[in-house]
Amino acid sequence: MSESSLSTKTPGRRDLMKAGAGALAALAGARTVTSVRAQDGTPEVPAGRDLNGHYGVTRTYVVAEDADLDALIAIVEEYATIIAASPGFAAYSILYNDETRIWTAVSLFDTAEHAAASTESAASFVAEHDLGGYFEDPAPVVVDGRVIINRGF
Repeated sequence: MSESSLSTKTPGRRDLMKAGAGALAALAGARTVTSVRAQDGTPEVPAGRDLNGHYGVTRTYVVAEDADLDALIAIVEEYATIIAASPGFAAYSILYNDETRIWTAVSLFDTAEHAAASTESAASFVAEHDLGGYFEDPAPVVVDGRVIINRGF
């Protein structure tokens, strides 16, 4: 017979979890349990780098229907290496939706000036590498601003 099934033993955490909250309340009322400690919670995800107050830029394009997505990714990998070496760089990611063909680049920097310089750098890179043909419109929708909420990045 297992320890948890002995009726003379004070119930353990496993027994209480199996019995549920009603049984826990009944045991507490009967004073058969002198103290109840909650199970340790799931460990928190590390907070990551605090990017609040940094500046972000998104550039959104629509990839042309006939574009070679793998070739585009390979070229932009080169830009990712360049931007990662830029002053004030914090992060760079590309989001892509296969259904809508929407391509959004997200860049984060220490200051607004660094973010603005990245916009100029991206425009030059697109022009130099003739990336305009990969997109329905080579001029992206650009949104920039201060990071006001950040978790886990």
